[in-house]
Amino acid sequence: MTIPITQGRRFPRLAAAALGLLLLSPPAQSQILVDSALSSLLSTDPNTFWLNLGRSRPPAVSAAFRDRVLHDLPEKGEIKKLKEPARRKLASLEAILRLHQRDSVYEVKVIDVPHAFVGLHARFVLLISGTALNLLDLEELQATVAHEVGHEYVLSQYEAAWERQDFRSMQQLELFCDGVSILTLRKAGVDPARLVSGAEKMLRFNEDHYTLLAERKKFAKAVMAWAAAGEPQGPR
Repeated sequence: MTIPITQGRRFPRLAAAALGLLLLSPPAQSQILVDSALSSLLSTDPNTFWLNLGRSRPPAVSAAFRDRVLHDLPEKGEIKKLKEPARRKLASLEAILRLHQRDSVYEVKVIDVPHAFVGLHARFVLLISGTALNLLDLEELQATVAHEVGHEYVLSQYEAAWERQDFRSMQQLELFCDGVSILTLRKAGVDPARLVSGAEKMLRFNEDHYTLLAERKKFAKAVMAWAAAGEPQGPR
């Protein structure tokens, strides 16, 4: 889930705003939502989708923008001392980010918030709550981060939907990012089912009463079947 740059200056506020986004949306018609999200993704073959994704990859943020965003982020709330299992999980993200040429672009920060949360701020700051880092296993974290990378490819659509408070469009874009995650995981040799298992863990922990989980399961099943028809090539 991408975090609008206009959100507050504190890590807890950033996380809470993004976490609550879809919880505020009215229930959508499940099958219509899934079919709509699938229509653009499955209109081509997996390999062509990957190639088109690579062609549409946005440029990295400028050095000036990067410095400004990092300067504005608070030091309070960031967790810097991590034990070996956590460091190993974070190191595993390089393989996922490299597939999208983001291994030298993203700044990963572990933050102290009570929710299980992973989000992308300002297109390059990957925020992972200590709770999520402990809750998810290595491959589930990779899957969740692969979803967040997907947001870069639909950033303008997502921000426009946010401004309109168009929750249906945001839900469809969340499913699209699931599709990006599934294909990324296949390329990385990770079981795409880890995306759903990771989502289930975080939703249970956060006691989420309205979620896209049922829709995400339907969508993931369809995308995994489509992807199995041919091994995609990573973005170039």
